[in-house]
Amino acid sequence: KADALISACRKARVKLSMVSQFRFHEGILAIREAVAAGKFGKLTLGMASTKWYRGPDYFTGASWRGTWAMDGGGSLMNQGIHAVDQLLFVMGKVKRVQGYYGTLFQKIETEDVAVGTLEFESGALGVIETGTCAYPSHTAKVEVMGSTGTVVWELGGRFRLWEFKDGAPQPEIPKDVPWQMYHRRQFEDFVGAIVDNREPLVSGEEGRRAVQVICALYRSAKERRPITLS
Repeated sequence: KADALISACRKARVKLSMVSQFRFHEGILAIREAVAAGKFGKLTLGMASTKWYRGPDYFTGASWRGTWAMDGGGSLMNQGIHAVDQLLFVMGKVKRVQGYYGTLFQKIETEDVAVGTLEFESGALGVIETGTCAYPSHTAKVEVMGSTGTVVWELGGRFRLWEFKDGAPQPEIPKDVPWQMYHRRQFEDFVGAIVDNREPLVSGEEGRRAVQVICALYRSAKERRPITLS
């Protein structure tokens, strides 16, 4: 479906984006800038973690939740995709994945726990872990590690760790910023892309990347083998 959207928008010569508002947060942008500046040295490891708890009423409250047809997946596709997207945003393209998932607690079609390993094109390795059966819920986070630095970023809006060999100072993150502001920033970027005739920060192709990795992890788990991304 993502491919069809991208193709149709190219043909019609219109802009396409998907909502990935966390890419506009000062914290994840600071990590991306640190990667671009070589602060991490050689990127070695990356991790995206979304280990949450959802009570049974969460799934019974809406018939589409926890279904393959309407939800597209469980803890990985629904809850984990934002952390996965941020990991790819800072670590780059993925070459190969291996995934595992199960339904251990929730009474749903889709998975309530999943783990995956990644091999990035840069040679760095990565781990994805998601769940809706981890009581109590843990703060979602992204970790980026390299030969000269490590950052642990909590999606709630703070750095748990920011440490570099060269002593680069931790950036200040504005406090009490409403979460709606990051949606607003994405909308402003999209309007700017139309006005200036440029690609939005989160283009259709960029939005497709997280979906591709997650679908490959599902396929890997079903076929019990590594999947190489094209």
